[in-house]
Amino acid sequence: MYTISYNYSQSIIKISLSGNITLSEVETMAQELFSNIKNL
Repeated sequence: MYTISYNYSQSIIKISLSGNITLSEVETMAQELFSNIKNL
């Protein structure tokens, strides 16, 4: 389980990881981050 929160005004990205995280979750998280960074 993970959550990603963005604070665009201060350019802060917070990632919270909890429990066991699988490789596919890490890949999904990376894609989410990348797509959000592209949209800035």
